Amino acid sequence: MFFKSCSLFTRCRAFFLSGSATLFVLLVSLSVSYAQRTSGVNTSGTEGNEEIQGRIFFPPGYESRSRPVIKLQSLSSPELTGVADRDGNFRFTSLRPDQYTIVVDAGDEYERATDTVSIGNSGPVPAQGNPFGLAIPLAYQVQIYLKPKGLNATIGPPGTSNTVFADVPLPAQELFKQALENARAGNRPRAIEQLKATISQAPRFALAYNELAVQYLRTGAQLQAVDTLKEGLRINPEDFTLRLNYGIALLNQKKFDAAEAELRQATHNHNADSTAHYYLGLTLMSEQKFDVARSEFESVVKNGGDKLALAHKYLGGIYWRNKMYREAADELEKYLKLEPKVADAAKIRDTIKELRHKS
Repeated sequence: MFFKSCSLFTRCRAFFLSGSATLFVLLVSLSVSYAQRTSGVNTSGTEGNEEIQGRIFFPPGYESRSRPVIKLQSLSSPELTGVADRDGNFRFTSLRPDQYTIVVDAGDEYERATDTVSIGNSGPVPAQGNPFGLAIPLAYQVQIYLKPKGLNATIGPPGTSNTVFADVPLPAQELFKQALENARAGNRPRAIEQLKATISQAPRFALAYNELAVQYLRTGAQLQAVDTLKEGLRINPEDFTLRLNYGIALLNQKKFDAAEAELRQATHNHNADSTAHYYLGLTLMSEQKFDVARSEFESVVKNGGDKLALAHKYLGGIYWRNKMYREAADELEKYLKLEPKVADAAKIRDTIKELRHKS
């Protein structure tokens, strides 16, 4: 175990090597509904391992005078409230499996928008057991289209020229919707069949490639998932989600050099996204490039580390390895503050005491 080896260096080395080549899962599943959907806030739920990313779209010709307020409601957790960023993105993290209602209030000029997202369970709560074997996190993307008050026209797909559905034929949109419903119901073979048909009708529809890869992965068809993401990127090379998931899928197959290349490109194309830096850090650790991994995890904790708590733990391990005992203890304390109920919390506290003594 990481915290119970015979020497400090041995323990730290074992921390990195014990699980560095084990399972990862595809990051982003696109659970998209048609009436309204989105992508992103940075608001944390309780004791869960799921994530909702969203984006709010204003009608063509309209601008936002204030940032929309987003509420997330469910039966299993307290209501969460967040504010979209200037681009309309929001994000809810650490969610339990449940059906969630998203409520968007963009001010007096717009109708209140609501949407429902059902999320499953991508694995254990973060940091329980071997952290390298966990899915952190599975994210569901939504797009929500606002409607001005007093207008009868429907805003959003179908028929909105500036959306991701703009070039998708209506029959393909319907197939995609049916595929997502079948996926939520657990009928993955049918969902895969419908997603393949969607791509046949709309070969540049990036969301369909990503969702097809997710369904392949959930049925254990890892090679098909990788091939689907690769094909999607061949057609849509600038799509960030496809790039990120392709890198994670390669990491899952232990193709570290290829994974590093894809994830580096993902961080370059979408530098503000902490998740891309996080998975690049994990890849570099798997390659035992600890000093380079350190800079990636430092970037993560600087730009949203509270949303990826394990980044503090991994960074603490790197500091520990480099005999930076005070910094290691600080990071492990931050990790426990974010994840106080982890199974190995007592062992981590003992380690912190030892590190404080050495510093």
